[in-house]
Order: sequence, then C-alpha cells, then structure tokens
Amino acid sequence: MKPSRAKRILLIFILLAVVSPWLTRYDPNALFGIQFEAPNWQHWLGTDQLGRDVYSRLVVGIHRSLILSGLATMLAAMGGFWLGIFASHPRYGFSRFLHAIINSLLALPGLLWSLVIITVLGSHANAIVIAVGTAQIAPFARVIYAKALSVYRDEYVLAARAQGASELYLIPAHILPNCLTVMSAYCAVIFSQSILNVAALTFLGLAGTPGVADLGVLLNEGRAAILQAPWIALSAGGTLTLLVMAINQLSEDLAAIP
Repeated sequence: MKPSRAKRILLIFILLAVVSPWLTRYDPNALFGIQFEAPNWQHWLGTDQLGRDVYSRLVVGIHRSLILSGLATMLAAMGGFWLGIFASHPRYGFSRFLHAIINSLLALPGLLWSLVIITVLGSHANAIVIAVGTAQIAPFARVIYAKALSVYRDEYVLAARAQGASELYLIPAHILPNCLTVMSAYCAVIFSQSILNVAALTFLGLAGTPGVADLGVLLNEGRAAILQAPWIALSAGGTLTLLVMAINQLSEDLAAIP
C-alpha cells in the first residue's frame, strides 16, 4: 500500500469514528424485522440475523474500536516508556531486575494476559483498555530499553553526566528526544495490534456486553452466516484489514523519519 493512500484510508476511518453519530441512519440495535436482507438503498450493507442495519453497526464499531485501541496504546506507551528508561539506566541498581521482568513478560502471550485481566476485572470497556494496554507494555518497554541504552552510551550524554547533569535534565533533554522517532513508529504498531486484540476478545465473546456494535462481534456474527449473508463478515473483515494495513504503513513512514 502506498504511503499517501494509506494516510488517506486512515484519515477516512478517523473521520468515520469522529462523526459516526451523524453518519448512522439507524440505531445500531434497532430491529427491522427482515433477517439477512441483502444490501440495498435502504440498508447499504444489508441486515444481520436479527434484522439490524449492518452499516450502522459497522460505523459504530469502528468508533468503538479506535477509541478503545487508542486508550490502550496510550497506556502501553506511558508504562512501557518509563519501564524501558529505568531498565536501561546504567546507574540504577534495580535495572537488571526490571530488564528481567520485561523479558519474563515478553514470554507471556499478550492475548493470554488479556484474558486473565478480563477474567479478573470483568468485560466492561475500561477492563478491555487495561487488558489490551498492559499486554503491550513489555514489548514497548523492550524497544525503548534498546534505544535508550544506546543513547546513554553516547559521548555527549557521558559528557553531560561528567559535568554533573542530573537525570531530571538528561531524560527530557537527551533521552526522550532521541527516542521520539522510535516511540512514534512503535506506537503505530501497538495501535494496530491493539485493534486486532480488541477485535479478538470481542470475537471470542469475552469482552463487551451482548449486542454491542463492535468489529469483532460483527466478524463473529458474519462467520456464523458466511454462506447466507457474506456481506456481514466481508464488511467487518475488510474494515479490519484496511485499518491495520494503513496503520502499519504509517508506522513505516514514521520509522523512516531521520
């Protein structure tokens, strides 16, 4: 996918999420009584097994997925940044301990961790954000650790420390600016992974209330009726594919920034 095309696709999805209340012609949970109606001028993407408008549910699902995944990405970035910074610091006595924690968490599958958090906290929206976000902290911390470790060894940082510069000065003045490119690029990767993880949890029926408009729920409902109403699975699956491809292309563009 070309970079300019990916950015346009991502912008369209963001606009859909922002203005979704004005783009849905019907209530996403309204029942129209016609099951599996094919796409037409009244229902642009047809109806599902309960007679609900698929287009309205898809737009609301995009909105929900982007919001939950964005919050999860912010949680992962904040936690992963500081964990990676402290683990990479050459003078902190507990840096090796934090590095061992990061490596231990990386050995744990992220989806399994999310399932544990969902089981403990419940299936509400806040629990989904915490489950998906905390599962991405260790990968983010590992990236920041590698980058910060190299910055700490640069000559200008060693010279600043030799002149008496404190960590309160070094981190915002040298460490953070040199990690921004890596952080922004990997945030996009975490964002795309969060979208897939949120969809996976709702697809399995382990997150969200029954009947909620979500891309994973739509994909699951479409899977059950793939032969009878293929437009349900195709619309949800195609949306997820395009969204993740566009975000991954954005991460490549950000990584290319010098």
